[in-house]
Amino acid sequence: MCRMTLVVFLLLLISCDNPEDNAVKSESVNDLHLFSWIEGTWLDTNTFRNYNPPGHYIEEWSISNDSIHGVGLKVVGSDTSITRYMSIRKLNNEPVFIERELGQAMISYSYSKLDSSSFAFINKAQSFPREIIYQKNNEDSMSISLKGIVEEFDREIKMRFKKGDS
Repeated sequence: MCRMTLVVFLLLLISCDNPEDNAVKSESVNDLHLFSWIEGTWLDTNTFRNYNPPGHYIEEWSISNDSIHGVGLKVVGSDTSITRYMSIRKLNNEPVFIERELGQAMISYSYSKLDSSSFAFINKAQSFPREIIYQKNNEDSMSISLKGIVEEFDREIKMRFKKGDS
């Protein structure tokens, strides 16, 4: 009888959910301050390096009370043009990545991953990019991976950024 009681007690103990763990998980997903490392100006010198004249891509991110806003800029020679507007905001208590390329419709991506050095968003209805992944490499370096399908083949573009002057 003692063994049976001990087994039941252990099963109950193991199966009990810790509310503190759930609070941490919920905070991790719902709190936009966890995305704050992206704030500032980020410079990618590889994406347009083969253009003539060579160019580069810049993402500038700023934080407001309820969202994080970004703008993508392409610089070729002495010409700078805005290519896209981006934001990360909460919708139904979940982070959402919203992007609008100039001349295109707005596209939203659902949260799929978040930890202290990366976050990812996905939109399975999109062919490319279907998934957007931001990875913090260190305090002044990050990479962005764009994954999806192009002409029925899996494709990934990886952009590497250095933090610039804000």
